[in-house]
Amino acid sequence: MPNKTVVPLFKSEYTVVLVELLKQLDKDIYPIIDQAKLPENILQQDHDYVPEASVINLLDILMDKVGPEKYSQFIAAAAENIYIPRYLARMTDVSTLEGALKQFIELVHIESTHTHLQLKLLQNKMWFVRQRRAHAGQARSVLAEQFALTFMLTLMRTLLGKSWQPIDVSLCENQAQTIQNALGLNASQFYTARAVTAISFDPSMLATKVHVRQNGQVIIEEVRAPEDFVESLINALTPYFMLGRLPIAQAAVIVDMSVRTLQRRLTKAGVSYSQVVDRIIFLQAKKQLAEAKYSVTDISANFGYADVAHFSRAFKRYVGMSPRAYQQQLANP
Repeated sequence: MPNKTVVPLFKSEYTVVLVELLKQLDKDIYPIIDQAKLPENILQQDHDYVPEASVINLLDILMDKVGPEKYSQFIAAAAENIYIPRYLARMTDVSTLEGALKQFIELVHIESTHTHLQLKLLQNKMWFVRQRRAHAGQARSVLAEQFALTFMLTLMRTLLGKSWQPIDVSLCENQAQTIQNALGLNASQFYTARAVTAISFDPSMLATKVHVRQNGQVIIEEVRAPEDFVESLINALTPYFMLGRLPIAQAAVIVDMSVRTLQRRLTKAGVSYSQVVDRIIFLQAKKQLAEAKYSVTDISANFGYADVAHFSRAFKRYVGMSPRAYQQQLANP
């Protein structure tokens, strides 16, 4: 089930795909990145995750630029050409539809704590079901649901052929006409205002042999999504610390919470926001110290310290040794 206690995250590598889509429409992408509240260095992919709230902002911008039908077509193209091949590259067996879907579900659950997928037999139909926590605001829910359903349909069509259509489509929101027109689902029965997003098909199809070319040369690092609030918050905020510290008010905006809610959740977890900030800074400082291109002076300035001595004292309190001693230890393990 979706984990409601964590900050919803979205993989950075998948976010870059959406940014590249928007670059097709507007070459000056950085004002859009700023408008979406994404980290300025998103295209560098120096981090595993970004806050999902910023990705929804990006989808909103895409929808505004192209309209609902073209939006689904853009997402379908990205899923078919980029997202789904990356999932398939991580699968060990895609010989049957059932095997492929089960492995896909497992991979999604590894890298996401806020979306739950399952195969469910109900009334002699097999349902491919997506359940997740609700978004604040109907417009954001519509965007996320249309993205998810388009992805699910494109996966099925990759495995079964582009002409495949589900028997039924279940939607949480009332957007049946848009989906039908954008994805050519006029033969499917639509149900709206449901508890889950889902598509149905004949259970016998699970045994269908599927033949998908897999790129054995693709190596994708397995990253497991954080399972507690503090770790998810650290993952969400880390990309934004590359240009210095974040005040809690700005952090709250990034993770789509009020300052009061953020403070309450941190208190419940037994940590303060300043402790979270220190952890982010020194984890990143350790990472940068391991790279020869950064000096201690550079790193000190990157994280807003007035001088190297102040940074060195703080680093030693947190890590147990000075920055230069830490670098020497890395050089001579």
